[in-house]
Amino acid sequence: MTTSPTPTTAKKIGGTVRVPPYRIQDNQLCYERPVNGGLPSVTPLCNFAATITEEVVLDDGAEPTNAFVIEGRLKNGEVLPKIRVPSRDFPLMQWPIRQWGARAIVNAGQTTRDRLREAIQRCSNGGIRSRRVFAHTGWRWLDHQGRRRPVYLTAGGAIGRDDVEVELSLELSRYRLPREPQNVVEAMRASLALLRVAPLSITVPAWAAMFRAPLAEAKPVDHSLWIEGASGVLKSSLIAVFLSHFGPFDHLHLPDSWTSTANALENRAFLLKDVPFVIDDYAPKHALDARDFEAKASRLLRAQGNLAGRGRLKSDSSERPSRPPRGMIVSTGEQHPAGQSSILARMYLVKMHKDDVDRRALSAAQRAARLLPHAMSGYIGRLRAFMYASDLPAQLDDRFREVRERAAVDGHLRIPETIAHLWLGLDEGLTYAETIGACTAREAEMLRSEAWAALMAGGAAQALLVRDERPTLRFLRGLATLITQGHVFLLSKDEPTEPTGQRQLGELAGWFDAAGHYLLPEAAYTAVSRFYRDGGEPFPVDQRRLCRELCDEGLADHEDGRHVKMTRVGSETKRLLSLRGEAVERALGEPLPVVSSVTGNDV
Repeated sequence: MTTSPTPTTAKKIGGTVRVPPYRIQDNQLCYERPVNGGLPSVTPLCNFAATITEEVVLDDGAEPTNAFVIEGRLKNGEVLPKIRVPSRDFPLMQWPIRQWGARAIVNAGQTTRDRLREAIQRCSNGGIRSRRVFAHTGWRWLDHQGRRRPVYLTAGGAIGRDDVEVELSLELSRYRLPREPQNVVEAMRASLALLRVAPLSITVPAWAAMFRAPLAEAKPVDHSLWIEGASGVLKSSLIAVFLSHFGPFDHLHLPDSWTSTANALENRAFLLKDVPFVIDDYAPKHALDARDFEAKASRLLRAQGNLAGRGRLKSDSSERPSRPPRGMIVSTGEQHPAGQSSILARMYLVKMHKDDVDRRALSAAQRAARLLPHAMSGYIGRLRAFMYASDLPAQLDDRFREVRERAAVDGHLRIPETIAHLWLGLDEGLTYAETIGACTAREAEMLRSEAWAALMAGGAAQALLVRDERPTLRFLRGLATLITQGHVFLLSKDEPTEPTGQRQLGELAGWFDAAGHYLLPEAAYTAVSRFYRDGGEPFPVDQRRLCRELCDEGLADHEDGRHVKMTRVGSETKRLLSLRGEAVERALGEPLPVVSSVTGNDV
């Protein structure tokens, strides 16, 4: 065998390794059964010899796990492949047949497996090396020469150290940066050229996201970038060339897609620390797909927006460390999650159209993509020096607040924050380009001016979109459609019952007068939520929250402590959702209809 036990615990006699009551003899792990008055009886436990040569600590930044590297040899002398067995699986002794196949035979017997487990451990004693392997990307602070210093991890190793091992899954192993960048000026000029591949409204957010993600250690990112467009507008090809700053990506080899499970997406968002996590192809094909995609998007984008992972328990009911997103999520899709204004406010939405991309410029960028990892490696090297020598988090916080105030736009309060996050990446990237001479100070300032205008225009469009996707406005639009189509109807408060012989279509949803509309809360909410559900878009809030938001936005009157109002209808008094006619008209841009167009009656 290649591994020898320590002299104090084992004896090696000829080709035999002996650690009583076990031995490796004739390439088999054996048990020595004591016999009174004579030599012990040697019983083979299996038809192979195996020793642990390494104990590997896999560090993903939350829950380090151990694994054993095991080497083996069959009885006939054939060398078995080196394998890695998680320490939690080792005692079960099911791994020999799983990893070495049918030729590796564990002998029968009630105690054989447990004795074999002990025999491997004892016969490996003294020959086991230990090493730590990192299983995530991004920044880690490691001890070096008595000080803690930052290094940046990718599948290519660590920028800042040459003695750090990184091991990513096959799907994530394309995140690979050179530890020593080459031709950084040429590489950074190739990076800047990407800004002219399409309109700045598209390229500025994408470029900024690439340079923003490595800042997440110092200033976490609580928003996502969403690139939307019809099939064929080259969304995936465009984002792939931008992602090539971090390794050899193309439109067929992006980190993930929305067809993956929610758990898989959540896990990768945690492992891909301080890098952009591109999730491709949000394109549900039918209602069932739409519900599944929206649930995954809601879960993941909220986690990014709140910088929080789901609470989880171990089998013993103790808490596991949370696993929040630690980089920046970038998604492509033919649409965005509908009816989710709170999610929309947590993203920066970029819309692409046919012929937005300059195909000739994109082809040139794809040919030059091999240079981009050198640009990013050089940029990260500069950040590393600042992270170690200065208070980078405090500096970024101060700049973030300044930009957020400057970026104030009408609409959701989160939109200026998304602009400020992207600006930090763009500004740091341009500063690096200027520092190394990839562009002049004047060119950098011109780009900053153009980029700011593009981001602010996108923010203004986003504010309008968030407004239009508010649950209250969606409720009013849905109700108007249902009334117009005759699925529900309203009666006049002056004539609160249906006129004899004039049966209305649909279901009664409430009453109206010159001042407003008085809805049966359950009936109106059920009808509208069913309307959206049948269209493949679940209504985003429950009835209680809808009524509260209608009151909070001044669209409905209410009594103290309630979100409905006692209203007289004919001779009766009812608790109704009391909509203000003028406020509703301003929100919709037109009056809310009260009679179905199908009946032929005037509104």
